[in-house]
Amino acid sequence: MRQSCEADEDIKSHFQDLFEIGAFENTVIFVGADHGHRFAALRETQQGQQEERLPFMAVYLPEKFKETNAGMRMLGNLVANAEKLTSPFDIHASLFDILDIPDDLESAQDLSQRSLSIFRPIPEERNCADAGIEPHWCTCLSWQEGDEKNSNILAEALVQTINGYTAPERKLCAPLKLHKLVNSKMLVPDEKMLRYGGAADKDGFVPKFTGNATTSKAIYMVTFTTVPGNARYEATVDYDIVKNEVTIDMLSISHVNKYGDTPHCIIDKNYFLATYCVCYDKIEGSDFLQQ
Repeated sequence: MRQSCEADEDIKSHFQDLFEIGAFENTVIFVGADHGHRFAALRETQQGQQEERLPFMAVYLPEKFKETNAGMRMLGNLVANAEKLTSPFDIHASLFDILDIPDDLESAQDLSQRSLSIFRPIPEERNCADAGIEPHWCTCLSWQEGDEKNSNILAEALVQTINGYTAPERKLCAPLKLHKLVNSKMLVPDEKMLRYGGAADKDGFVPKFTGNATTSKAIYMVTFTTVPGNARYEATVDYDIVKNEVTIDMLSISHVNKYGDTPHCIIDKNYFLATYCVCYDKIEGSDFLQQ
């Protein structure tokens, strides 16, 4: 694998070449990353989690274009939208605005559309649901510490689900066991959520609301480790507390530490099982005894 500094030099050289041939004079340039650290020690921190979900994105507009009326408005919107919630889908809509610059660059865009251009105003109230971002990847949610009893139940359910996922390849992949619940967070209900309690006046025109509305469902983000293999997982699940039912999406389970060649026996056969598979020949004695 090439060192990052070598890659940096290649990128620098590429843009230097573009600059020297005058490409920057009439080209809009996007430079972005698909994610931050995935498996480094930093990923196990709050900062690392945020960086994974908020990758780098830079946009360059040609100097002469920024001097035009449309260019000045698009630049102003771009700067303002840097503080708004955006997603990769918005880059798609933005490319269309470059191909065909809209007449209206001042009106706020419709939140019902998943893709919004970063060159037109994006409403401040936009949230992850509007942008089509699942809770597992959303950085705009308010969390509180999860209930320990429920969290352990969810961690066990997640391990069972992972084992069910790898079961067809049990001859290659060892079953996992919950080792430790690292932490758990529960999504805090919106402060605007209220319970309707009837009317406050005899004519029924003034509704009476009370706060602290309760719900039987919650979204949990659970971080846990498993053996053998010492994998560290971060998963977001829907939990119906009353029915004691857990809804698990395998795409919302992230393996957040390095797994090296632990899944070497399955990678060529089924790459998608790599994050959940521990090959038997990679099981150390202490791990094996815990099974």
